Amino acid sequence: MVRQGFLFCHPSEETEVSITRRLNRSAEIRAAEAALRGQPQRLVHFLSVNTDALTGAIAGACSIGNVSAAASRANEELEPRGYRIVSRLPKPLSHNQFGEASQQHQWSIERVR
Repeated sequence: MVRQGFLFCHPSEETEVSITRRLNRSAEIRAAEAALRGQPQRLVHFLSVNTDALTGAIAGACSIGNVSAAASRANEELEPRGYRIVSRLPKPLSHNQFGEASQQHQWSIERVR
């Protein structure tokens, strides 16, 4: 199942493609995900199969109200393992329904070592 071009956040809703992508993740990311619970765990799971996801897509798919707070908590588990969730403004900027530049960020898990 695919929604808005992204794979679902919850493992029970995974497709064959998302399972393959998840199995290709590093052992460190899988270990961090296993150590987390709730929103941070859903965020790590989602980003491990949906790279460069926008804030709105993450919030909607994972039921996370404050992606930054979930990322901060997840980073506590990821950083000792050599990874970090990072955000940056996409280029080009996305626009909201009124044509204004959006402040939605793009999120990804990146290696830091």
